[in-house]
Amino acid sequence: MTFLLADSGSTKTLWHLQHDNGSSATLSTQGLPPRLTSDEQFHAVLNRVTEAFEGEVANPFQLFFYGSGCGSSAQCDRYTHLLRSHWPQASQVYVASDLLGACRATFADSNGLVGIIGTGSNACRYAADAVETSSPSLGYLLGDEGSGCALGIQIWRLYWNRQLPDHLTNAFHELFPLSLPEFLDRVYMQPYPNRFLASAVPFLANYRNEPTIRDILDSQWRQYFTTMVKPLVSDTKEQLALVGGVAAQFEDELRQAASIYCPELSVVKVLSDPVSDLIAYHVNHQLK
Repeated sequence: MTFLLADSGSTKTLWHLQHDNGSSATLSTQGLPPRLTSDEQFHAVLNRVTEAFEGEVANPFQLFFYGSGCGSSAQCDRYTHLLRSHWPQASQVYVASDLLGACRATFADSNGLVGIIGTGSNACRYAADAVETSSPSLGYLLGDEGSGCALGIQIWRLYWNRQLPDHLTNAFHELFPLSLPEFLDRVYMQPYPNRFLASAVPFLANYRNEPTIRDILDSQWRQYFTTMVKPLVSDTKEQLALVGGVAAQFEDELRQAASIYCPELSVVKVLSDPVSDLIAYHVNHQLK
């Protein structure tokens, strides 16, 4: 049967329509974190998906939605209702956290530790096709260590406190020519401040060899592994997979940090996004 799969993070959602005959179609839309997305915004995105796929989801199909912030039953139920109301012809609507999606994409039927490092961050232990235990997800204000948002907060703090070297200050201002009132408006008054803050990550990647930037990265990687990953480690030999745009962008640095802060771990896989592997999982398993 045809299925529609969505992998939704804080910044973007990747939609993949897979037909029985092997043909497929893809679409990228904005991220749909439930605590920051109204019902109206969610339906607007679903309308765009329907238009993009030009009636290809008119017949019965299965729908799998893996989303950031969909770890609670309340949010899963809400999104299940919204998806069913938009696509009543769906024979199945399955909503789960993006963390479970990352687990299925990286370990499928085996066990291991899985971390997400994108706009936000998280980590869990995966076993028996389920998230066995996970680190507390406190969101971008209190948690998300190592994430794009956390990295952005650090560089902006140094920038406004005039603690960056002159050449970095000038380069950062060219990329973000904002006044302080404009910046504060983006962070405190506009929607999706986490996405805005995470937009500074390419700058950090470009200047990763600068001592000031290196200090930011090292501090965030230490916090990520000691706060989110280390409490999940139970054996002397563990496998860890990392998923997310930030994880892929800083793969070498994260592998090195893992060897320092969690030497019992072996980083076996790093994926920018899990969609292709998650599609393969559902093709192989045909979940009912």
